[in-house]
Amino acid sequence: MTSEPPISESKDAKLDPIMNELDNPNLNELPASAIEAAREHREQIIPRLIAAIEQATKRARMGEIVEENGHFFALYLLTEFEAK
Repeated sequence: MTSEPPISESKDAKLDPIMNELDNPNLNELPASAIEAAREHREQIIPRLIAAIEQATKRARMGEIVEENGHFFALYLLTEFEAK
């Protein structure tokens, strides 16, 4: 009998810290560890990277200043991954 891993150990839960680090508005240096982790979870993180760009675009269109960095790194990573 197999059981599913707890939520905290699921693949999606592993992506949360990566996205949080990429989205940090107070970065003083390149989030190299998060970028490398995103590369390691390429297929799983692509939808989240796309969502980060969509959300930042939506907020900007509403007149908000988007101070987080996730959309910037998402564009970089999606280009590297040649995601469609």
